[in-house]
Amino acid sequence: MMTRLDTPETIRANKPELKSTRLKKRLLAEMVAGRLKPGLPLPSELRLADKFNVSRVTVRRALSEMENEGLVRREQGRGTFVSDDAQQRLRKSTGTFVLLISGAHDVTAHPLLRGFERTCRSVRHNMHLCDSDNNIHQQGDLILGLLQSDVAGVAILPVSSPFTPPHHITTLQDRGIPVICCHRGVDGAETPLLSVAHEEEGRLVGQAFAGQGHRRVALVIGYQVDELRNKWVRGIRKSLQAVDGELPEEFVYAPETTTLDCKKHEVELSKALEKMFASENPPTAIFAITDDFAQSVYFLLQRMGLRVPEDVSLVGLGDIDRKGAFVSRLTSVVIDGAEMGRQAVELLGQMQNGQREINNSENIPIPVSLSDGQTLGPAPKSAARYSCQNETREDT
Repeated sequence: MMTRLDTPETIRANKPELKSTRLKKRLLAEMVAGRLKPGLPLPSELRLADKFNVSRVTVRRALSEMENEGLVRREQGRGTFVSDDAQQRLRKSTGTFVLLISGAHDVTAHPLLRGFERTCRSVRHNMHLCDSDNNIHQQGDLILGLLQSDVAGVAILPVSSPFTPPHHITTLQDRGIPVICCHRGVDGAETPLLSVAHEEEGRLVGQAFAGQGHRRVALVIGYQVDELRNKWVRGIRKSLQAVDGELPEEFVYAPETTTLDCKKHEVELSKALEKMFASENPPTAIFAITDDFAQSVYFLLQRMGLRVPEDVSLVGLGDIDRKGAFVSRLTSVVIDGAEMGRQAVELLGQMQNGQREINNSENIPIPVSLSDGQTLGPAPKSAARYSCQNETREDT
């Protein structure tokens, strides 16, 4: 079952969690992680009270709840022991998996959500969706709210600007809540990452351009993110160097803002494209990130009198599920975002059940490939130039 999209305000409205419930979750997390093994004793009530800074009454209440659920057994004069079948009982207690995205407008979020939701449904797991709107403060508020909820695991598409601080992740992990990062990791946090090899994306594009005879190409990015930009540039240049091709620095464009709204970039993008094609040696191919941004590039090129792919080839970046009149015709580097969502649920389940450590830095790559389309063609015999004065195309 998937619950509604929540805001920080609605989450904070939840009833505060009891101290004994928080302590119980911490102890369960120790069991899930394998640090409290079946048959072994728990620390004494006094040591637990000191360690977690709670009263002995709170400890007794938490242990009593765990005893009622069959997770521990209390022996008079000996102490409290983890039940032999505690792991099996914990596997039956699913809780709720949360998908925390960085904005419903983020094109990577939709396929991720689709795969995550379908997989949760197939394994009869509750799901909760939250949206930070790519706002670091809102993301922090949502995470604080999740600490007050019955959460068994969190898959997060972290805010990209400013970069997500590690305590947004470790705060959850310290409560025994497994976390999976999707698409981009968080420096300083030990958590599995379902990643995309962005340099490999660039290499595939460069290889495809080189195979069609293109030797001078451009890269335009719909949002400002220096780390990813550098990876795409490296990948493209590695492929082009083998055929004496190039991606000049002046043909790399990204807006100053991190917003993903393509319409807000249109004037700036138009000027950048006009400058590229007014040069003495303009590009014959463009890698546009993402598919939505590629659509803006396509129509701006048309407005400049340039034909795709006769004058300029165009390759986008998107999901393997190619829906829509334009996207279905666009040649793109693609990943299976739904598969990423499926793997996120699977990994959270494994960490919840103790099959994987909560604190680990495993990097799990999602394969990339090149889709068929109609916007990649052979390099033109003569590069098309754009004249800003008469707004017509000139063949050189």
